Amino acid sequence: MSKELSNEIRHEFGALFERVNKEKPSKKDLAALRSMFKEYPGLLDLTGGLAEQNIAMLFVSTKMTDGARELFRADLNKMKTDLGYDASPTLEKMLIDSVLLAWLRLNFYEYRMTELENQGMTLEKASFWEKRLLASQSRYLRACRTLAQVRRLARNIPALQVNINTDAGQQVNVLGDLNKPPDKE
Repeated sequence: MSKELSNEIRHEFGALFERVNKEKPSKKDLAALRSMFKEYPGLLDLTGGLAEQNIAMLFVSTKMTDGARELFRADLNKMKTDLGYDASPTLEKMLIDSVLLAWLRLNFYEYRMTELENQGMTLEKASFWEKRLLASQSRYLRACRTLAQVRRLARNIPALQVNINTDAGQQVNVLGDLNKPPDKE
């Protein structure tokens, strides 16, 4: 049974996290943090998880205007909702996080490359950014494909395949979804 997170526990966690979130934290504080995570699993929700931490770091480290940053944040939050994050099981949540992080990185690189193209850049720099962009696009598409595959497998929809032999000996295969009503003409 999970213990309730009082304001006192939240405050204690925040102070402890501040002490350990540095280069060389004390072993005592690290042990206390591990203990708190075991005793109060709900604390993980306060941190937002690793994906949220990565997204926050990207927002801090990427050079852009505050207005553009807010557009990215709003777009990211809308996509998270559209992908059904809150209602998804844990595995799908992890994959949605991967899709969002890959999308954000891809679009940050696109933004940066457009900015650099407007300023003018060397062929070497353009080649570097093009490779970076292609790699991030590939990562994004892989994350999307994986999420789609997992969702398709999770639905576990049986398919019906009918094989029909014609008089001429030719075989016709018809594949359909048992849960989907037939198209009406």
